[in-house]
Amino acid sequence: MKNNNFILKLFIFIFFFDLSYSQPYQQWGGLDPGPYAIGYKVIQRVDHSRTFGVRIDQPNKVNLDDHPRPLQVNIWYPALKTDSTEQMEYEEYIGWIGTIGKYHALNDEAKKAGKDEFYKYFIDREVPKEKLDELMKMRTAVVKNGQQEKGPFPLILFAPGIGDSPAIHTIICEYLASHGYVVASLPSMGWMSREMDLTTLGIETQVRDLECTITLMHEYPYVDIHRIGVVGFSFGSCAALILAMRNIDLDAMVSLDGSIGFKDRIALVKESLFYHPENVRIPFLHINVMENKRNDLSIIDSLHSSHRTIIGIKGIEHINFTSIGMIAGMIPGFWKSIELNAKLGYETMCRYTLHFLNAHIKEEKKDLKYLQNTPQENNLPAGFTVIRVAKPDVVQNR
Repeated sequence: MKNNNFILKLFIFIFFFDLSYSQPYQQWGGLDPGPYAIGYKVIQRVDHSRTFGVRIDQPNKVNLDDHPRPLQVNIWYPALKTDSTEQMEYEEYIGWIGTIGKYHALNDEAKKAGKDEFYKYFIDREVPKEKLDELMKMRTAVVKNGQQEKGPFPLILFAPGIGDSPAIHTIICEYLASHGYVVASLPSMGWMSREMDLTTLGIETQVRDLECTITLMHEYPYVDIHRIGVVGFSFGSCAALILAMRNIDLDAMVSLDGSIGFKDRIALVKESLFYHPENVRIPFLHINVMENKRNDLSIIDSLHSSHRTIIGIKGIEHINFTSIGMIAGMIPGFWKSIELNAKLGYETMCRYTLHFLNAHIKEEKKDLKYLQNTPQENNLPAGFTVIRVAKPDVVQNR
């Protein structure tokens, strides 16, 4: 009898221990975790080649003293699975907003400033405070103090939209890390100030920040610096594309409802001195809102040397390409209106992004097969997505 009790207890322990890793995380909806636990850290550095801010005594003059450009690099990485199941709350992401463009370390004052800024943004958009309080306490997929797996793992650079923090793209960054990628993302800031410029200079500023991040990642042995992908959301796609046009070390690019596909942003992108479509020879994925009146794929169609995949998702909006759009679908009443397809749309975006990166950076055949399937073969409803594949100088519809 004692032996039977011991076996029963052992079975229950193993069952629940395994269940803790196999169950989807609280914010992930139906996304499947990869084989790794997820770690997260923020590295604060400066770029001494660029100054930042203005003189206090002479506000109209650029500060040329000891004020290098501050860089806040958010890093998600594959971590060892251990007995620890303590997961970070979403509020810990938000605190880092208070250090964007600053030189001091994270402290209570900065955490409060970050939270106040985040709350103000959403309360101004009629999100109830109690819903924001609920969001702050939601558990993320990040294991506190997660120990890094040895690796090395491919690097994914993530470029947020104009003025955005990585804190609104946490789910996809966690998701990619769990599947064996190191994801690095910086807030988007202007050339001399926190506010980003909606100009060619703004694009160049973000490109320079991404290049600094590549340099920084050389310091970490768990990063495979020879396998690099870049993902850009909204205006961040402009920087991602220009980076791909001038850095031959990149292996793949993803645009998430990117401004490079908006008719009112095309002229701005083409103004860059580094705009040379013929230089893009890496696989390219663009996912957008189906039938959006702003859509214009002329830049993407001009990438004749690239294998391009364009996916349109029906019944979602721009915000549904961020973690906020996904979370809003899980907290009733968070957003004044949330599309019925928001959850499935975000999951679809994440899955195609992962399979695309796996296929073209890790060269996984099963992931290439997923990309070659029809949407119905990937268990998507009829009409929910439209996929167009363009091989170099050859266009094929599915």
